[in-house]
Amino acid sequence: KLSKDIQAVDEKLTNEIQRVETKLSKDIQVVDEKLTKEIQRVETKLTGDIKSVEIKLSGEIREVGGKLDKVSDVVERHDEGIVFLKTALAKSEI
Repeated sequence: KLSKDIQAVDEKLTNEIQRVETKLSKDIQVVDEKLTKEIQRVETKLTGDIKSVEIKLSGEIREVGGKLDKVSDVVERHDEGIVFLKTALAKSEI
């Protein structure tokens, strides 16, 4: 009788373990699918954000480059003016 009781308990525990394992497996699959979708959503958003930043930076770099060209032109004109003044001073001292 004790052996049959132990066998019955063992079968119940085995069945319960299988039921829990099956449920956990399904739960894990659902969580995995949700995480995969969330990761894809975040990756898509980050890719869009990165492209947006790249476009903004590209525009700002062009703008700064244009300003540097203007500064370079002004410096060049000042250098020409200094050379002119030095030449004029040198001629006036003669």
